[in-house]
Amino acid sequence: MSDQNHAPHTRINFNLRPAKRIERKLVAEALACIYRYDTPRRFGYVGMGSYYFSDFVLFHRIFGLDKMVSIEFDENNKRRFEFNRPFDCIEMAWGSTSDKLPTLPIFEERPVICWLDYYSTLTDSVIGDVQTVLRRAQFGSAILVTLKGRALSSSKKLSEFRAGLSEGARNLSDESLLGQGSKGLASFMSEVLLASIEPTIADLNAGRDEAEKIELRQIIKMTYQDSDPMVTMGWLVLTHGQAAKLDAAPVALDAPGITLFGSDMAEVSAPVLTFREIAHLKSILPNGLTADDFEVQAGAVPPADARLFASLYRYFPSFADVEE
Repeated sequence: MSDQNHAPHTRINFNLRPAKRIERKLVAEALACIYRYDTPRRFGYVGMGSYYFSDFVLFHRIFGLDKMVSIEFDENNKRRFEFNRPFDCIEMAWGSTSDKLPTLPIFEERPVICWLDYYSTLTDSVIGDVQTVLRRAQFGSAILVTLKGRALSSSKKLSEFRAGLSEGARNLSDESLLGQGSKGLASFMSEVLLASIEPTIADLNAGRDEAEKIELRQIIKMTYQDSDPMVTMGWLVLTHGQAAKLDAAPVALDAPGITLFGSDMAEVSAPVLTFREIAHLKSILPNGLTADDFEVQAGAVPPADARLFASLYRYFPSFADVEE
């Protein structure tokens, strides 16, 4: 994390955010589809696990990753982070992402899934981190970036946004930036980030044979919201040759509204349901909840919420209150 002011683990329990948990599972399933002919266990993982290490647990269980690094700025709580490490294959890297990403040995050892999960909007520092990962990542690696996407609703917020992202923010007028909603700002940040790393790709491709030139292929782009609106973007680092093979054997994610390698911004929304409502809907999915009798079968659950749950129920988290 870039600094202690952006340390939401001190305020938010990341285990209890349904939209965030759905987002993680969607990303993991997307990568499982993409890497289905590879050996994902050979990959490493770089993330920002906070106290909860939720993404580390998920990727270790799905892919069997045995080399994982969590970057953490909050050195005042080292003991607590170490205590909460769920597996001994997770190494802590203490410091800022801008300090640690250029020197982590894992990038030289293997391809990585690198998830830079910030709790800030796009800044020059974030762009610098992505450029660093792109320069160091081996072919086949995945780069994921999560940013805050709250709409710029005041001149003060606009000034703060411009202060952190001077170059990209100059492309739009104050009126344009203030007029964008959360989804519009997310799309704008995605465009600025891609435009900012194009020179890095050009530098890396200088002198390479055509088949070995780097191509950044977007995997997924989605917004979600538990408290603040957030946006997650992900790319594969491929050679032109690898990209051509991927195009020849396209993959698809079985989740309505989520398109792999698409340019549209998907939206993940988790309905607010009671445990009893969730249990009822699960008991009649996937075949019992049909379009013809949807409102009748959904019972007391509002139809819009029932339809939303039905589209994402495989990714919906399960919660329980267990007293010990």
